[in-house]
Amino acid sequence: MSSEMLWQSVVNGLNMGMIYVLIALGLTLLYSIMHIVNFAHGEIYMLGGFVSYFLVTKFGCNYFVSLPISMGILFVLGIVLERLLFSRVRGNFMHCLLITLGLSLILQSVGWSFFGTEDVSIPSPVAGVFRFDNIFIPKQRLFSALIGLLLVGLLYLLIYRTKIGRHMQAIEQDSEAAELFGVNVNKVNMIALGIGFAFAALAGALIGAIFVLNPSVGTVPVLKAFVIIVMGGLGSLGGCIVAGLLLGLIDSVIGTLLGANLAYVSAFAILILIIIIRPRGFAGHA
Repeated sequence: MSSEMLWQSVVNGLNMGMIYVLIALGLTLLYSIMHIVNFAHGEIYMLGGFVSYFLVTKFGCNYFVSLPISMGILFVLGIVLERLLFSRVRGNFMHCLLITLGLSLILQSVGWSFFGTEDVSIPSPVAGVFRFDNIFIPKQRLFSALIGLLLVGLLYLLIYRTKIGRHMQAIEQDSEAAELFGVNVNKVNMIALGIGFAFAALAGALIGAIFVLNPSVGTVPVLKAFVIIVMGGLGSLGGCIVAGLLLGLIDSVIGTLLGANLAYVSAFAILILIIIIRPRGFAGHA
């Protein structure tokens, strides 16, 4: 591999890694606050992509405007589902798990019925590439990575610099004690689920302009998101970022050297190794 190809792989990997982080952040937030392993996260990702697609192609909406609208719609869906479903089984890990599995199957089936079987993509005004010497960066990928970086910063500010963020931290440590001290657990859980869904929706809308959309498009990204949150340490924001960037590099560099199939296998092989050597992940609590 030439040095130019290596650097191109690294740049591509960091770009994709930030998008992986964006997908995984929602899962990390839900696990840390609500202790939910959301197997329907891939379908929320898919819905976010299709909402943006229909806004742009059917209603003539500007692509940039479609992104916050998609996030807002899925944020509201998260709040509704928290009230209707998750609030009723709060604290029961197995029931929450079964609900997310059921939602995954339902949403994917509904997707096949309403969206059809043909692959589509979101028309984006972010076209062309930036060139730095012999390194090429597609503008849409760079835009998606920068949006991911922005959202990471905003989430950090939300959790560590706001009242609702302090309440989230309190619930993460001990929800019953937090409630005794006046924290509105219902409100915080609704916001957390809504934010998790909104992040997944944004990732779907960004990726839908790079690759293609179909009702099963969220399957592989959500598997990689689970790899990221386990590698990074369940519930750790910093670990999630490190693991996401690392996974993006693994996919890109190993994919360039050995092919996409081996890159896919390598991610899970490294996950198994990390679980054996450091079960709590990069930044998980002991």
